[in-house]
Amino acid sequence: MPFKSEKQRKWMWANDPKMAAKWEKKEKKMKREMKVKELIKKMVREELAEVTQNMQMRKNFPGFNGDEYAVIDNWIDMNSLSKTIAMFKKHKKSFSQFVKDAAKARMFETTKRDYKAEYKKFQSSDKSKKYRAELNKYNRQKGTYGNGDGKDASHKGGKIVGFEKESVNRGRAEKSRLKKEGKLTEAHDGKWIVHTASDAYSKPKIMKVAKSKRAATILYNKLIKTDKYEAIGMESVEHWNRTNSPKIKEGKLTESQQVAKTILQQLGGNKFIAMTGAKNFGSSKNSLQFKIGKNSKSISHVIITLKSSDLYDVEFIRMRGTSRKVVKKLKGVYADMLQKIFTKYTGMNTRL
Repeated sequence: MPFKSEKQRKWMWANDPKMAAKWEKKEKKMKREMKVKELIKKMVREELAEVTQNMQMRKNFPGFNGDEYAVIDNWIDMNSLSKTIAMFKKHKKSFSQFVKDAAKARMFETTKRDYKAEYKKFQSSDKSKKYRAELNKYNRQKGTYGNGDGKDASHKGGKIVGFEKESVNRGRAEKSRLKKEGKLTEAHDGKWIVHTASDAYSKPKIMKVAKSKRAATILYNKLIKTDKYEAIGMESVEHWNRTNSPKIKEGKLTESQQVAKTILQQLGGNKFIAMTGAKNFGSSKNSLQFKIGKNSKSISHVIITLKSSDLYDVEFIRMRGTSRKVVKKLKGVYADMLQKIFTKYTGMNTRL
């Protein structure tokens, strides 16, 4: 029999150790059996919940297969069960078409990713081990190992150059991972098509080639609420090119466009556009020109030109009707000075 209390356990070990050892063994066995029983109960509960959920899903959304139910499940997560059921009942044909297209294009994950396993695999590689060992060695040399100061050893050009806040360092690492440098090889990179048809059997017509899945989903949601189209669909350009026509052609950025894109990134990219109201972008050989919003210096246009020395010439221009005046022209500007110079001569901030 197991011990009734810790006091009894101590007394038994002191007065009858043989019996105490026997009871200890029985107690361990009972604990193991209890754990197994609890685990079985948990597995049964989860299985029953999944079966019930699947039955409920088939009852609410009849006529779909496994991958398509995974799409509907993701849709429910983004909205709600009641809203999804209402949409299915109101727009049954177009909703069904979207679900089937999304399942074919693998718009949503049909199986859950094991992020822990992926992380473990990445961290166990020789490259990651060497990287961590290098960082730990640097921290020990500086006497900062394990002090919890919230700072990371920062890399520049493959070498450790000092410490900075971990949020800044890790944010930069994520940006560099996501950044796409060089030429754009395919026009369908990350793009999605929203298409409509007068009925389920007619040829689909492209409504929009969206830059992202999010933009395509917004348009799809607007169209699905109208009664103009019998069939509405959404799929990646890659999937469209395999099954439909006309094909969305692949393309490459020209050299001048690539230079202009780089200059815009150095100015701050989309944040710069949002802060300054920059528009009417144009590119010529090794230069970028654009119009900016109202500012205290009355500058209307800016031209930035890349020179052979890898430095920039910057022109600040004031346009009034047909008159054009170069207010300031700077030569030999470094890339990391572009934002400061822009702020100085326009009075506009390029970031918050």
